[in-house]
Amino acid sequence: MLQLKDDKLLAYLSGFLDGEGYFGVRTYSKQRNSVRVAVTNTNKGILLFIQAALNESEIVSSLSEIVRSKPDNRQRAWTLEISSINGVSKLCKLLIPYLIVKQRQAELLIRFTFLRKIEGKVGKAFDDEETDIYLELKLLNRRGK
Repeated sequence: MLQLKDDKLLAYLSGFLDGEGYFGVRTYSKQRNSVRVAVTNTNKGILLFIQAALNESEIVSSLSEIVRSKPDNRQRAWTLEISSINGVSKLCKLLIPYLIVKQRQAELLIRFTFLRKIEGKVGKAFDDEETDIYLELKLLNRRGK
């Protein structure tokens, strides 16, 4: 099995996430938030392949089918998500040299995870630097920019 130590796989995954992925912070309330790297796709097989490579590199991810509120003609789709501080940080550090479009988001997530984890802020309100990171990520991830 390929691991995320393989340059070819890292380059592929970076390109995939550069084009289709999301790097950000999801907020639920002032004190409840989670970091997130996610990708949604209609090809479940490729997401399962990526998930297996992540698992081999000890990065925990979840794969879930998108449930649509109204039936329509769209294809079935799945979301692969990494949402642990350690997993997001590790993945971003591995991908930074290969990312082009979303390199800044990955850099910001590395800093954000450092502040949350190392400085013991998990479950606490954002400080000024974290707020700035959150707002920059929100701007970078804005659709239709």
